Amino acid sequence: ETNRWTRVAPINVAAVSEIYQIVCALETVAILAAGPHLTREDLEAMTEANGQLRVALANGMGADASDADSRFHDTFVHKCGNSHLIRIMEDLRAKLRRAEIAYFGGAIVAAASADDHEQVIAALRRGAYDEAAAVVRANWDGSLERLMRSQGASGSQTGEDHSAGARQP
Repeated sequence: ETNRWTRVAPINVAAVSEIYQIVCALETVAILAAGPHLTREDLEAMTEANGQLRVALANGMGADASDADSRFHDTFVHKCGNSHLIRIMEDLRAKLRRAEIAYFGGAIVAAASADDHEQVIAALRRGAYDEAAAVVRANWDGSLERLMRSQGASGSQTGEDHSAGARQP
C-alpha cells in the first residue's frame, strides 16, 4: 500500500508451472539444435556453471545458485541458432527469477538439478543429443515437482493472490 508497506506476493506455483512447461519444451528443442554446435569450451562453461551452482547451493545462496543455473542453460540455448527461441527464453527466465531463487534457496531440494546437469554434459560429450534432451526435460519436470513440494511444505500459496493483486511467479 502506498506510503504504508511493501508486501511480497507469495510464489504463484500454478503460474510457475505453466511457464515451466513452456521452458521445458523450448529447452528440449534448443538442446537438440545446439548439441552438434557445442564446442569443448561450451561444455567447459556448462561444467564450470554447474560447479558454481553446487558451491552456491552448499552455501545457501539462492540468487547465486539461480544465476549459475541460468548460465548452464543459457550456454546451450544461445547455441541453438534460433534468435526467436533465445528471446522467448530470456523473457520466460526473467519471469521465473523469484521462483528460481526460492527453489535454489532450498539446497537439499535443488541439488538434484546439479546432478541432472552432469548427466546432460556427459550425454553431450558422447554426442547423445536425444539423451541430453530427455535429461533436460526430466530436469525441468523434477524441478517443478520439487518446487511444488517445497512451497507446499512452507505454506506458500499455490493459487493467485487476489488480496495483493499479485499475478507473477
